[in-house]
Amino acid sequence: MRFWLLLALLPLLAACGELPGAGTEGEYQLLNAEELRMRITAWNGTPFQGTLRVLTREAPVVDGRVYLSLRGLVPTPDPYLDTDPWCTGTQVQVAWWNGMNGDRGGLFYPGGGETRLYLLPRAFPYRYPALEYWALVYTGEGVVKRGLQACGGRQVQYDLELSPGWNLVYAEPPTPEHAAWVYGRREAYWKVSWY
Repeated sequence: MRFWLLLALLPLLAACGELPGAGTEGEYQLLNAEELRMRITAWNGTPFQGTLRVLTREAPVVDGRVYLSLRGLVPTPDPYLDTDPWCTGTQVQVAWWNGMNGDRGGLFYPGGGETRLYLLPRAFPYRYPALEYWALVYTGEGVVKRGLQACGGRQVQYDLELSPGWNLVYAEPPTPEHAAWVYGRREAYWKVSWY
């Protein structure tokens, strides 16, 4: 019932402008990981239509606009999926490697097929991303980690300020020009796209 109510309300919200609480700066949107309000469009401006799902929660995406609340969702860690490959100190990682997840959520067409959802933080320090990896992460306590530190035999430049609960994290793998870079916040500006 709630799904259909949200589906009915989204066009009305779209007609009034941006979703409540959503902010933009140029091509970047202010995202809060616990209250995901996004406009999802392709590089050519085509809005996505379908569903966004994270674990047990899902919401319709109408004319590219979606609102999905993760507030109060406390996930149970999975020892096979929650390995924390970037040493963020989080308990659960709902990760989109190459823009897709599948098992724990994702961006789905009305027919059920999954497409790629890309997020790139405005704080990204390099000219181009080598490989876009982002995740929704859950932690019971705040995590602050900065500077160059070792993780799994590689050097990683950290810029993490994670709040208790849900946060968005981006990880850029190392290249010949720079060390790996890991960034995360509950609320920050991100570029959002799909294809």
